[in-house]
Amino acid sequence: MVFKLKQLSLLVWHYLNQPLFDSSARTAFGISRFLYIYRLQTLERCWQKDCAQQGQHHH
Repeated sequence: MVFKLKQLSLLVWHYLNQPLFDSSARTAFGISRFLYIYRLQTLERCWQKDCAQQGQHHH
């Protein structure tokens, strides 16, 4: 229960702190659109982190 509340508050924090006037960032005013973009960005960060960790093991 506490984990879900913390996760929800983190999502609300990210939603309210979107960069509004940055042309390079994706801004979404609708909740469903925001959740879609947020999931994509989270997946991209995980992908980059995983690729960076795999690159370190090959050296």
